[in-house]
Amino acid sequence: MPTTAPAPTAGTLYALSQTSSYTFAAFAPGANGNVAPTASFNASIQSPTGIAVDATGRAYVVAYSVTGTQILSYAYGASGNAVPSTTLTTDIHGWALGIDPVTDDLVATDANNNIVEYFVPGATGSASPVKTISGSNTGLNLPYQVAFDGSDNIYVVNGNGYGSVVEYAAGSSGNATPIATIAGNLTGLDGPEALAVDSTGRIYVGNSANDTITVYPPGSNGNVAPSAVIQGGTYDFLIDQALIAVDGSNDLYVFGRSNEVEVFAPVTGSPQAPIRTITGSATGLSYAEGVAIVP
Repeated sequence: MPTTAPAPTAGTLYALSQTSSYTFAAFAPGANGNVAPTASFNASIQSPTGIAVDATGRAYVVAYSVTGTQILSYAYGASGNAVPSTTLTTDIHGWALGIDPVTDDLVATDANNNIVEYFVPGATGSASPVKTISGSNTGLNLPYQVAFDGSDNIYVVNGNGYGSVVEYAAGSSGNATPIATIAGNLTGLDGPEALAVDSTGRIYVGNSANDTITVYPPGSNGNVAPSAVIQGGTYDFLIDQALIAVDGSNDLYVFGRSNEVEVFAPVTGSPQAPIRTITGSATGLSYAEGVAIVP
C-alpha cells in the first residue's frame, strides 16, 4: 500500500493479531465473512497491551521493550515490516491507549502508578505529558482501558479486585473526583480489563475472569446491575486488554479467541447475537491483541 494513500473511511476497523510477528489489518466498514483486509502491515513490537487509531488512520500501539515502555505510531499507508513514524519512550508502566475526540491528545494509562496521562498529537522521544489525572480523589486503582463518550467525558476501567469504572467530566486533570463510579456486587464486574463507551454514554466492560461483556445504560452510577450481559461461552470471547471497541453507529466489535471479530448492534438487552462476523482464512486474523475503529 503506497505511503500516499488517502485517509481511510470513518468506521474502518483495525485488528492487531499475533502470528510469527504482530500484524495490523484494516477492514472496510461493514466487512463481513471471509474477507481480506484492505491494508495490512507488520510491526516489530514486544508485548502490546493497547491500540488506538485516529481519524487519519494513524495506528498507535503501547508496547514494552528492553528500553522501557514505548508508544509507537504508524501512518496509514505503512506496509511490509513497517518502521514506526514516531516513538514515544516514557517511564510510565503503560497499559492502554485512547484518543481524546476533541483535542486529539493521545491518552495512556499507567497501571502501576494509577495515572492517566495526556500527550499532544505527534509526541515523540521523551516528551512529557501535557496533563495527568492522578491522586487520592481519582478512584484510580490499576487502571486499564480508557474511553470517551459523545460529550468528551473520559471513562477508565480499574482492574483491581472485582474492579470498577470511573467517569470524569470533560477536561478533567489533576486530583479529579469522578462524576460517576460503577462498582459493587450487583454490577457483574469480575476482573475487568476491556472498555468501550458509545456516543450516548452506554458502557461496555469486558471481564477477564469470566469472559463476559457487561453493559450499562448511560448515566449509570453506583452498585448497578448491568442492563445486558453477553456471555463469552456463547460467542467464544477471550477478554483481555483492548479487545472491544465501538464505531460511529454505536455497534460493538469484539475480537474473539477463534480468530474472528464479532459485531453486535447497540446492546439493549440479553441475549444478543452478532449481526456480522469477520472470520476465515482470507482475513489473516490470528491471536487477538486489539481492535480500534477509525472515528
